[in-house]
Amino acid sequence: MIVSLAVKPNAELERFQALLAEGYGGWDDNDAIRASTPWLQAWPLFLRLVEETGSKSIRGFDKKFSPEWLAFTWVQDMEATLWNAGLKDAAFFREGIRFTNDYLSRFSAEDDLLTENMRRALASFHCRLGEPDKVDTFYEDWLTRDPKWGWGWIGWSDCYRFDCGKPDPARAEDLLQRGLAISDVRDEFDILERLHTLYDDQGRDTEAEAIRKRLDEAAALDARHAGHHHHHHHEEDHFVPEHGIEPIRTGPKIGRNQPCPCGSGKKYKKCCGR
Repeated sequence: MIVSLAVKPNAELERFQALLAEGYGGWDDNDAIRASTPWLQAWPLFLRLVEETGSKSIRGFDKKFSPEWLAFTWVQDMEATLWNAGLKDAAFFREGIRFTNDYLSRFSAEDDLLTENMRRALASFHCRLGEPDKVDTFYEDWLTRDPKWGWGWIGWSDCYRFDCGKPDPARAEDLLQRGLAISDVRDEFDILERLHTLYDDQGRDTEAEAIRKRLDEAAALDARHAGHHHHHHHEEDHFVPEHGIEPIRTGPKIGRNQPCPCGSGKKYKKCCGR
């Protein structure tokens, strides 16, 4: 039901903005729990504002109100912050599950990349809570519907490398190989990079070198066709770093191969855009 915009939404919008500001204060101080606490209060308020003001999307909400902090950026910051808070207090992983489920049920048509990232986050939250069966169920469903989702195969594999109890490198390798077996899988280069790192970490030098050759061949081919080179990274890149910079408020969408604005030095797709 639409309510009068003259009173309630304006007051709630001010409250929403105040909670975002409070959370970004914690963000600036690298305090994920202090950032997450007001943001968790802001989330149901935001959902009400979207409904009561007749906004059709998060971008539509931003366009209508031109808030100081763009909600489209904030929801991405919130997912990363809940993860970091969960590393200190697992209760925030449960909050992350509620948040990502809410997002996916309401805004899955908003942005394909963001939807994919929220799916990966949802699975990782469950994984951290020792629920690998749910992880497998999610990814089996998502990748049955979209088997060419390369970062889906990477995300599933990462769960078994880092998060779901005792690391299972054999399972992680199998998932990456399953992804590579898909014809025209998206982000094949990134899957190969993950596989190279997996082999390298295990001291499987012959297999790592074989993947390195494939990466070099792919990079050379890409350079000939697109006029640019991929850059290879060997550092661990699963966890989202805690941030200590001013949040992004406006500006063009960040390219997945551009440097991440958080200052980590990694590509956006391997950091906050994971």
